Amino acid sequence: MFSSRITDHFYFLNMYKKSVFFLLFTYAFTAGISHSGADPAKGQSKMNSPYYAPQTTDSFNLSADGINWEFEVRVSLPGSYNLNTTERFPVLWVLDGSLYHGSAAEMVNVNAILERMPYVIVVSVGYPMNNTRDEYQKKRTKDFFFEGSIVDLSNDDDPATQIYKHAISQSGQDTTEAVSGNGRAFLDFLTGSLRTKLSQQYRMSDKHVLFGHSGGGMFSSRALFTQPDAFSGYIISSGTTDDAIQAEIEYAKNNKDLNAKVFVAAGDLEVAVAQYAAIRLVSNTVKFAENLALRNYPSLKLEVQLHHDKDHATVWPLSLSEGMIWAFQE
Repeated sequence: MFSSRITDHFYFLNMYKKSVFFLLFTYAFTAGISHSGADPAKGQSKMNSPYYAPQTTDSFNLSADGINWEFEVRVSLPGSYNLNTTERFPVLWVLDGSLYHGSAAEMVNVNAILERMPYVIVVSVGYPMNNTRDEYQKKRTKDFFFEGSIVDLSNDDDPATQIYKHAISQSGQDTTEAVSGNGRAFLDFLTGSLRTKLSQQYRMSDKHVLFGHSGGGMFSSRALFTQPDAFSGYIISSGTTDDAIQAEIEYAKNNKDLNAKVFVAAGDLEVAVAQYAAIRLVSNTVKFAENLALRNYPSLKLEVQLHHDKDHATVWPLSLSEGMIWAFQE
């Protein structure tokens, strides 16, 4: 199944206007009930029940086998978590949690209240806050690249080559070699020891969706073809590169199906930024989606969105919001 949308920011503006209006109307309506003299047992507002309670968030640091630094793991439980002590919840996994966890948890809460998606547990993985910006960037670059990731630095006539070389040198890699990293060890950590630990502590269902933006999106696209059954859904935001396209080609040589929901998105303004144009971010997003559609994988569900008037810093909230609503649909 394949669908696509070229979105306009007015669509989302109208959507959030409607959401705000709904919340204000609901608050006014339920406040009126509470002061109307009605029987509290019959007229109690849902807004005052645990169903709408603020989320609770746990945070801890954890090491991973094969990686020489700690990760900060955050877990936000939905307000409805304690209403039914036997219910198990789907899980949204957020990469670069130090940047995106708070926003992701609030997006889940609002969209679940509006019944656009189920309540889910939000798990994010990032780095402790005592890391400097440079340390954070070098670690995430190392963790998001897989061993043998493909970066062609041989063509000096390609305007992207020097940009590639500069970016790789900034990450501490040798520009004369193919980029390598902790990608496989990081994926094993997410789907192995970390998931096992969290599933013992929290009531998780077997439905897991992975979100990654930028480098996190690049990692997500490789994870899709390295361990496709690890997540039921993949939200790949502004992270589709030549490496992802090549990974899909290799996957298709030995596989006739891809049982996953894949949401791919980018912003049109990313074309005008050198570092993103160098990796052909927007055109590769389209090519990646086209290749998946042409494979005609029987079990694949594919959604593609190109967001109008959005750049690398403003596209991710739309990718995450629309992606998680779509990915958690039954």
